[in-house]
Amino acid sequence: AVCATSTCDEAYTCLVDCSDQACVDACFDAATPNAQTQLNALLTCLDAKCSNATTDTAFQQCAESQCGNEVGACFGTGPVGTGTDSCEAVYDCLVGCSDNTCATACYSDGTAEAQSQIDAMLTCLDTNCANATTDAAYQQCAQQYCAGEITACFSGPPCTITGGSCDTGAACYPTQDGSTGCFSSAGKPVGQSCNADATSLECVDGAACLAEENASTGICQRFCTSNAGCGAGKFCDFTVFGVNTFGVCDVTPSACTDADNDGACADVDCNDNNAAVRPGLTEACGNSIDDNCNGQTDEGCSSCVDADEDGFCANAGDCNDNDPTISPSGSERCGDSVDNNCNGQTDEGCATCTDTDKDGYCADVDCNDASATVHPSVAETCGNGVDDNCNGQTDEGCSTTPTTPGSTGARSGGGCAGGMDASWLALVLGGLGLVARRRVCA
Repeated sequence: AVCATSTCDEAYTCLVDCSDQACVDACFDAATPNAQTQLNALLTCLDAKCSNATTDTAFQQCAESQCGNEVGACFGTGPVGTGTDSCEAVYDCLVGCSDNTCATACYSDGTAEAQSQIDAMLTCLDTNCANATTDAAYQQCAQQYCAGEITACFSGPPCTITGGSCDTGAACYPTQDGSTGCFSSAGKPVGQSCNADATSLECVDGAACLAEENASTGICQRFCTSNAGCGAGKFCDFTVFGVNTFGVCDVTPSACTDADNDGACADVDCNDNNAAVRPGLTEACGNSIDDNCNGQTDEGCSSCVDADEDGFCANAGDCNDNDPTISPSGSERCGDSVDNNCNGQTDEGCATCTDTDKDGYCADVDCNDASATVHPSVAETCGNGVDDNCNGQTDEGCSTTPTTPGSTGARSGGGCAGGMDASWLALVLGGLGLVARRRVCA
């Protein structure tokens, strides 16, 4: 047989789509002798250095740190380095890529933190949402399962809601997971008209665009943590965003009762007879009092019982302290008939969900809705030939015995004969997320 001229990169890309040994052999045979040598070197290094990795993330980190030269030789990129780009900038760069060389360059331009953030986001999306059949289903899945990872990538670290900690052209705003982040903003000053239906922020850092119900035109109003930050004639309205740690300065209501003169009106002050209790305060530990009026007592204190280690005390809002996926900051999961976010409601905001096997996952994200043992959050079972966790892979991360150069069936440096162990290929394609994910996001 006469070998074709595929590079190592092209051979690997071909192998990604294989599902049987004949395809594997054809992809390998299409590579040049040099490309075959590079691919064998990569597989040998991964076998020697990374075969004991127990998760995809650990395998990827090992591949980057222990086999960077082999990865670089195969894909023509060199070892993955770090740069100065944020996670959002790396993602924007990746969107425009059409090959692995471009994707690796984008990834290398990111800081170590940005690379970690984009790995976490893409891993979450691949694991939970790869089987979504429509854009709408994908978006719903992304917000349901990966809101934290998406927020971390696109908003950066938390910021000060009242302003001063975001760069020029950006403003601090509450995110879906309850934290804050800096987002691009038009920078309109407090008091100016704004478009409440805009897809990006309208107001200057430290302010938000608010409108009357069902109105699209609003006014930029200042964020606040107490009445003192609003000035004469206004009070800090903590009910606007549905949270109790900050609000916006609003026109003083005709009847604002503030018996304890702590700057919080009685309608938001959970104890208007105690000036040491009001929204926005830091919770005092050990006094069994809801000091900051957020409905919890002694949250974040060392005396807190948090059996499932989800950051919420058993006596401070966690309605199931034996399940870390259930807490006041959890995302409601459709179809499982469980109050995932401890708000007293079940499956609120969900569209019609078909869950035939009653495993808590709707058919649009469950790759086998006839089997309760197959769904996106289940652990992969080795050796059964089934995609248990609906990530598009079978038996990924399972222990295998690779074929290496010099053993039976290994390729010679310049020949076209021999075979390649398909089980080792499965580990590589399942574990080498560094390359596989870039190909997906490109």
